[in-house]
Amino acid sequence: MALLEKGKTTVAARKKLLEEQRIKLLEKQKNINETIERLNYKVALYEEIESGKRKDFT
Repeated sequence: MALLEKGKTTVAARKKLLEEQRIKLLEKQKNINETIERLNYKVALYEEIESGKRKDFT
């Protein structure tokens, strides 16, 4: 809030903060997407095991 109260002279600093936050969120999004991909793979694997398509599991 302090930067906002200082007005137009802090626009660049506020923009930098937003860009840094965006980078952090994009990294979190990437990690979440990777985790979802691993989970999807594992769920599909277990579905194949349950249906008998995978003979390498007993």
